Amino acid sequence: LQSMRFRVDVTIMSSSMNRVLKPSVLMQLTNTEGEVYQFEMTPAQFHKLRYSTARLIKELDNVDKTPIL
Repeated sequence: LQSMRFRVDVTIMSSSMNRVLKPSVLMQLTNTEGEVYQFEMTPAQFHKLRYSTARLIKELDNVDKTPIL
């Protein structure tokens, strides 16, 4: 992973409703070969991704601190 960018968009109005206020998270990932991937997710999906990533980093840190022999 070379870079990661995200932004939060909020739909304020739609043609069928006066007020919506629906947030969405737009992600853009660039790998080391320069390929760019863009996708959209709900705030709940973003929080799950954020939590899972933080938990993985913590587990990797714990593995680094564990003596082998």
